[in-house]
Amino acid sequence: MQPQTTYTDFIKTRAHTNPSVTGLLKYIKHAPQSSSSLFLLEYAAGCGQFSSPTSISAEDLSKRIQGPSTADGRILFIEDIEPSLISGLGQLLNIDPVFFADYVTTEFSGIDQAPLAPFRAFYPSQIAERGHLHIHYQQVIDLGQSKNFNGSVYQVRTRSNVMRNIRLLPDLQGRQLALMRGCCSIVLKKHGGVWYSKSQSKMCPAVVLVDPPAKTVFEAQESFLGNQHSAQPLHGGFEDFEQPPALSSSSSYEASLPWNKSSLLSSLLHYYRNYPPGFTGADPPKILSMGYYPIRIALAEWMLYLHLVSRYLMYYRYSLQTIEGRSHERDLVDLQRWPRRLDQSQHKLHILSEFISRWVEEQTEKKPWETILRDISYARSQLRRYSISMERIVPVATSMVQLLDAQRSGRHAANVTLLTVIALIFIPLSWISGLFSMSEGYLPGEKHFWVYIATALPLSIVVLILATLPFYRQKLSLGGFLMTPR
Repeated sequence: MQPQTTYTDFIKTRAHTNPSVTGLLKYIKHAPQSSSSLFLLEYAAGCGQFSSPTSISAEDLSKRIQGPSTADGRILFIEDIEPSLISGLGQLLNIDPVFFADYVTTEFSGIDQAPLAPFRAFYPSQIAERGHLHIHYQQVIDLGQSKNFNGSVYQVRTRSNVMRNIRLLPDLQGRQLALMRGCCSIVLKKHGGVWYSKSQSKMCPAVVLVDPPAKTVFEAQESFLGNQHSAQPLHGGFEDFEQPPALSSSSSYEASLPWNKSSLLSSLLHYYRNYPPGFTGADPPKILSMGYYPIRIALAEWMLYLHLVSRYLMYYRYSLQTIEGRSHERDLVDLQRWPRRLDQSQHKLHILSEFISRWVEEQTEKKPWETILRDISYARSQLRRYSISMERIVPVATSMVQLLDAQRSGRHAANVTLLTVIALIFIPLSWISGLFSMSEGYLPGEKHFWVYIATALPLSIVVLILATLPFYRQKLSLGGFLMTPR
């Protein structure tokens, strides 16, 4: 009897046909940094609400998914997924390794060093056809006072199973801000070949992978994690997109009390109290319905990102007016990074827009998705406009730096010339004073001091004439060359 193929072996096989899976193959070999958090939501047809989330352990996952239940469906939320959990869940639900690879591979090395990440290796239309929803976004992080990062590296990281890169930005009035790459991935899977089976309940309709909150970040060194710094979302995080309840409705008011918005898992569990648009619980769930709340959260993060880019655009424009007193080399490097960063952001939003356009036809309620597509279009147009503005500032800043360097060189040359003249005056005087040994009769105010003046002054004049004569000849020859008719 042939032994059963493990999920790790399956990943190795897929890595030959799809090199973008290589990052996942490396990830599952790492030891976990922390334990994953797993929550299970169940729902029943016609209920209109999900059940209260149930925390489960990784050891009980297989039993809970395959065990009996009276629910019509389940949603599994996993925060900070461990490598062993990927192998177990992938084996249990027969999940395409490309799904996990797109979630864990967010560090973009050069194409000469590593294969592309899946969301870069495939065309947007191919990503949409697979039916795996990956919501990439940028989260603005507040790292406190900028003085704590003097001399630190440009990149820091989260200490989690899936380490996310965090890019430090130029400080704003002593405040150190940063951009963290985030991702939420959703896949719909049948288990046992059916969507619904109350008697067997062999299904887990949706698996949602989310990042943990970035409470502490570490400076990325060559082979270890360096100094740590506390982190939190800027101004408490994104804006709530739900309609606020009336104050007179006490039950709705209590349900809308603040939750931990720094945690994406906490935010999703808060919003998944109610069914998203197009979700009934009676019909098989649709991928867009399951992704409605994560997409709205990501768009709220993108809005904060847009205003951050606008703030830095203003920062660089005003920096040009005071560039003489700044470290302009670092400003130029930071400025040149923005157009590429904005192009990557537009690409992420384009993939999301393409995915929604591909699957929106199966939605019974299309109006919410038309609104979301308009919001994505607005964000992309703003990013495109900011990218063009940043590109226009780069040559202006470069020219101003070159002019500043030319002015510094001119001032340096003028100072050198002044020092040369002073030297040409004092060297003959010093030589004559040594010649006379400056005995008492030749000191200033003495009887023979005029002898020193009569000897040193003509000699100094002769030295100055001889020193300036080559420059005078060069000036005459250059003037004659310019006056010669062509």
